[in-house]
Amino acid sequence: MKQKTIFTRFIQLWGIVFLIGTGASIIAIDVIGSYRVGCFRADQMRTNYIARQKQIIKQEVLRVVDMINYEKEQSTALTRTKIKTRVYEACSIAENIYQQNKSSKTAPEIQQMIIDALRPIRFEHGIGYYFVHHLDGMVILSGDKPGFEGLNLWDMTDTRGQYGCKDMTEIINKSGEGFYEYHWTKPNSAGNDFEKITFVKKIEPYDWYVGAGLYVDDVEKQIKADLLSAISRIRFGEQGYIFINRMNGDVLVSKGHLFSGTKKLWEVFNKNPENMKSLFDKEYNIALKPGGDYIYYSFVKLNTLDKESPKVSFIYGIPDLQWFVGAGVYIDDVENDIALMQGELNSHIKEDTLCFILISMGIIILFLFWFSRFNRRLKNDFNLFSSFFHRAAFSYELIDRDLVQFDELDRMAEDANKMLWERKKTEEELRCLRNYLSNIIDSMPSVIVGLDLDGKVTQWNNAAQRITGISSDAALGLSLEQAFPRLVSEMERVREAIRTREVQIDSRQVRKENGETRYEDVSVYPLVANGVEGTVIRVDDVTEQVRIEEMIVQSEKMLSVGGLAAGMAHEINNPLSGMMQTAEVLSNRLTRSDLPANVKAAEETGITMEEIQTFMEKRKIIDMLGNIRESGSRAAEIVSNMLFFAQKSDSSWPSYHLADLLDQIVELAGTDYDLKKKYDFRRIKIVREYENDLPLVSCESGKIQQVLFNILRNGAEAMQEYSDGSQQKTPCFVLRLVHELEAGMVRIEIEDNGPGMDQKTRKRVFEPFFTTKPTGSGTGIGLSISYFIITENHNGKMSVESIPGEGTKFIISLPVKRRRL
Repeated sequence: MKQKTIFTRFIQLWGIVFLIGTGASIIAIDVIGSYRVGCFRADQMRTNYIARQKQIIKQEVLRVVDMINYEKEQSTALTRTKIKTRVYEACSIAENIYQQNKSSKTAPEIQQMIIDALRPIRFEHGIGYYFVHHLDGMVILSGDKPGFEGLNLWDMTDTRGQYGCKDMTEIINKSGEGFYEYHWTKPNSAGNDFEKITFVKKIEPYDWYVGAGLYVDDVEKQIKADLLSAISRIRFGEQGYIFINRMNGDVLVSKGHLFSGTKKLWEVFNKNPENMKSLFDKEYNIALKPGGDYIYYSFVKLNTLDKESPKVSFIYGIPDLQWFVGAGVYIDDVENDIALMQGELNSHIKEDTLCFILISMGIIILFLFWFSRFNRRLKNDFNLFSSFFHRAAFSYELIDRDLVQFDELDRMAEDANKMLWERKKTEEELRCLRNYLSNIIDSMPSVIVGLDLDGKVTQWNNAAQRITGISSDAALGLSLEQAFPRLVSEMERVREAIRTREVQIDSRQVRKENGETRYEDVSVYPLVANGVEGTVIRVDDVTEQVRIEEMIVQSEKMLSVGGLAAGMAHEINNPLSGMMQTAEVLSNRLTRSDLPANVKAAEETGITMEEIQTFMEKRKIIDMLGNIRESGSRAAEIVSNMLFFAQKSDSSWPSYHLADLLDQIVELAGTDYDLKKKYDFRRIKIVREYENDLPLVSCESGKIQQVLFNILRNGAEAMQEYSDGSQQKTPCFVLRLVHELEAGMVRIEIEDNGPGMDQKTRKRVFEPFFTTKPTGSGTGIGLSISYFIITENHNGKMSVESIPGEGTKFIISLPVKRRRL
């Protein structure tokens, strides 16, 4: 037998190990903690440094962007001021010439002097010139295109389709002067699509205006050159500078140098062109973001051209100029401070480690002294417990707790004594629990079948016994195929539940029982707890639940259809009223000669009302207008019936003439037309046989009309199918209303000449979900709901009479006075 460890020696040994381990752990925790603090402080220094530098470079970039935008705005204003001043100078020249010569020279001579004075004038490095136009579009002077002089440019457009001459003339006529932007030719440049800002002003006393302009690209070129030169001199921090690239990769400003803009970024920094292209792609994507963003990469510093350092830059795009502006900071500048801090931390860790080692050695010496005294008392109690457990193996003798010295061991002795008695009690409770669980399972209405891994029955409740006729004792140990044959198809899902440890549920299984369709939910539950593996199959009959759900769905569909019909009826009424009113107005205006307005309008056009009426009669327009009004009235009546049918019933149950309700529903059914051409209600002959002086009947009109509509539609479909077969009868409904005076009821009879029903069908016609239509064509609840409405809601009677081949007659009797149910 293997030698056992002495417990007291074990405690002594592991006590020392514990103390040494605790001391080592404290040292390790302190070292690790210090290391983590150092790492945290280093990370925090890096994070704070990067955050501050990121804020700085963003501010620098945005400051440069603001400077660019400001210079652009100021340059535009300055340009406008320049050309406006030039035009005013030209007007002053013309005014002086006119005033000095108006008394001595003719107007043509003065005009020529003005033209000769303005023609040679050039400004803005020779690209600025004057032009003079007449207000009718005639070119008087063209400093750029002398060949245009004498031509009329009124209908001439620039390359963007602007009528420059017309637009400038409109400015002169409206304000006397103003700015205008268009696209035109440029001196010493090919093409005619140069954007130009022009100022025009009228020359008194002639119908002339003089203008001058500057080209936008020349202004922008000078602005860009000045801006780039200023930006290239910007510095911040030790290594900070602004860089600007074009969106196509051309370098404009980088590392404090100004470039011509003809070289790509990867051509200027060509040690690794592929990396530079990749960097440019990232910068380009960032520049497309509104508000700009940061980018991380490696790049050489200003004072070290052979080594790349990690860098973060802020990029901001300026779409108008096709530029993006950026500034960056080198992340590794903070590493020197971090290295100094880590050296100080290492020294601190060495000092703490030596201190903890000395403390741990002192604690171990104290522990050994204390344990030598504790060990003697502990051995005595262990000897007592050893003898007790030796006796407890073959007897129920209790522990003498007075001999136990330590409180913890005394509680163990108390628990050991309780264990003997609780074991007996537990065994009794286990037997009761088994019986209780068995009763619960047997009382459940669901079929419960337990299976082991081999598919053998381990549990069989009363519901399973009632369905199969096999008792629980006989079923236990049988295979599922032997005990419950119709559940054999579930074996695949049983294996799946065991494999996946997931519940397998198959809802709404359909089966036939005595010619009736039944629905079942079959659930398979895996058993994986407490070392027991297998499955439990539960079968629930949900036939009534399925039928109730189907009735609820159908009722909701009927409510939705009613609401839709009401909505459509309201929407149709508005244009229908307008159509009928317009037809009436047309008839009055075209036929009534007694209206003064009609006579006056006819005389103004050179005809008489008699001639109009003669024409209308010959072309039968009056009849056509009458047909419009008649058709509109017909449509309005149909809409009114739809609204009446769709409206919610009033809980007060007013009284109605059943003849009116029946006529309204027939009128509404006349609009029912199957899209698949199964039937057209309008082709059915209607015969009415109503008694006179019928009393009013208290009822819910909407529900009664629902019943009548169901009967009429079912009959119409049946007659259509019957007439499409070998029989050639004309479909016909006979509607009867009879007062049953003694019974206090009014009887409604709806008779058709369709195919009729045999006795078996007639007996089941009011059963829920019974239908003779093909699958998908009917739910089988229409007549059952109708029967419920008549018999339960209105305390009436409903029956059916039918002879195969001769037709069907539904009979409904409603009490004249409402009787509370």
